[in-house]
Amino acid sequence: RQVMAKLGNIDAANKLVDVIAPQLSKRNSGHLRVERTRIRRGDAAEMATIEFVDEIKHESEDK
Repeated sequence: RQVMAKLGNIDAANKLVDVIAPQLSKRNSGHLRVERTRIRRGDAAEMATIEFVDEIKHESEDK
């Protein structure tokens, strides 16, 4: 329920719990990489990209 509340999308929550989380089980921490990219014009906020450290294998959707 907490994942659903934060994501706001039931399909995304199910994919995170059923597909992505099991692939990350071999790590204790350090699942994400945050790279600073630039300073946004206007309000000078720092921008960053967030990505998984390990490659996440996608399900093939052969329908």
